[in-house]
Amino acid sequence: MFRKAHVTGQSAAIAGQEEGNGNEAPIMLDDDTSAYNNAIAKRKHVENEMGTGKRKHGEKDFFSAYNNALNTIVSRHTEGSSSSKDDQVPSIKEFLGMVRDCGVSEGTAIMYTAGKLAMNKDHREVFAAFATTAGRLDWLQRTHDEMNK
Repeated sequence: MFRKAHVTGQSAAIAGQEEGNGNEAPIMLDDDTSAYNNAIAKRKHVENEMGTGKRKHGEKDFFSAYNNALNTIVSRHTEGSSSSKDDQVPSIKEFLGMVRDCGVSEGTAIMYTAGKLAMNKDHREVFAAFATTAGRLDWLQRTHDEMNK
């Protein structure tokens, strides 16, 4: 009974509701391939028209200016944030060397805590931010005490 039915967004609209803009894909039945092929061909035609530079001159200028501005913003963001913070954070090996410079010897509980702290980049950054070895050792001892409560 309904084998020949072809339903689109426009024909299925309820009175009083907004109708579609014609971009809806039809509901396909088993024997209805011609409408599907026509819809695909129409889409390809529209995509080709837009992709080959047949846009209005003002649109082309707007999109190229937009893309240039976006690329500039992205490149400035990556330049400013990529190396400034990472260069200040010591590696795990450097961190443990700084702990040894504070007078902590290997095989102690504080060195074990330092090894655990070295695995976290934020802890290495905080430790390196102290200007003196006394400040670093104090922070390390307090952190050790806090972790072992």
